[in-house]
Amino acid sequence: MIIFVYLLYLYSYIVIAITVICVSNDNRTQNEPFLSISAYTAMNVL
Repeated sequence: MIIFVYLLYLYSYIVIAITVICVSNDNRTQNEPFLSISAYTAMNVL
């Protein structure tokens, strides 16, 4: 149960980080590779 809570917290942190990066940088094309890697990593974690 503790592990599930930790994974949920980690996933939430990743989503927030991606959102902040998208908002802070208007150039989306520069962030596309990073976003793809982050999303892929998040899916693997879950």
